Amino acid sequence: MVHGKTFKDPDNGRFLKPDEVDLSNSKLPTIKATGKSPAVSFEKMSKSKFNGIDPRNVVSEYGADVVRLYMLYKAHPSDVLEYDTSGIVGMQRWLNKLFKIASSIQPSFALVSPSELQDRISWAPENKKTYFLAQKAIKKSTETFEDTYSFNTFIALLIELSNHISLLPQNLLLHKSTFYAFEKLVIMLSPLAPVSSEELYEIITVNSLSSDSSSASDLDPLSSCGGLKAGSVFANQWPVLDESGLALDSFTCVVQVNGKVKFKLDADSSLLQNNDDLKAHVLSCPDLKKHLFDAADGVPKAFKKVIFVNGGKLINFILA
Repeated sequence: MVHGKTFKDPDNGRFLKPDEVDLSNSKLPTIKATGKSPAVSFEKMSKSKFNGIDPRNVVSEYGADVVRLYMLYKAHPSDVLEYDTSGIVGMQRWLNKLFKIASSIQPSFALVSPSELQDRISWAPENKKTYFLAQKAIKKSTETFEDTYSFNTFIALLIELSNHISLLPQNLLLHKSTFYAFEKLVIMLSPLAPVSSEELYEIITVNSLSSDSSSASDLDPLSSCGGLKAGSVFANQWPVLDESGLALDSFTCVVQVNGKVKFKLDADSSLLQNNDDLKAHVLSCPDLKKHLFDAADGVPKAFKKVIFVNGGKLINFILA
């Protein structure tokens, strides 16, 4: 169910029409007639509450893809959606980021052979994480469309993947893992944002595919789609999960002191579930010295206990 932003007069509880409220400052709306702040809530849309939204106006301003993504991301289909157009701009910025990434990788974009995807031992950690995040999104996307319909968490994983890619330095950005991951991202995005996905697909494949793509069927080892198809993004079948890509050689350990996060560090996956070795690794980290060592003499501070959460993904030092 969709709820709209509703304004009431605080004195008499009367529902206010949009033109009765000054929204020049969206965070501090005021009643034009009195200058008072209205009571603001989200309620079921109805004519009597003057809180309906004409979708044509929003689609005209932002485009159907942005509006659709915003509504799916805002809430699970079974939950109440508090419709507030001020949040749409965030989704618009995300799509703009995707077009920026597409333009960055397009000159070097190339199809990836099976051996290049399967042999990931020599890859840089950042590229391994790119592949991991892609598999994570593929797994969630399949679950979403087949079972849970949790489009909000699925879109969140696509955003996480694109944010990671956008932060890669140039030498790691133009890597086969990025080409693979971004292509899969565009395919997974296509049911939700078809127009943008078609445009993104055309950008990245313009130099990689000819009108005759008959040889492309041997290029994708992890998808029954048989690699990229010339033309429409919808000519590709859905990406298939590579279970081996869900395992990382390292993990991020969040370090707390007395329950407050101090820093994060990357640790080898072999340290998961190995509390003693993980503790020794964290204690050897220079970033921890200023929190656990006396600044005057460098003597370690005493701590009562060390708490490990999720096998070591979070470690909390409780000082004595």
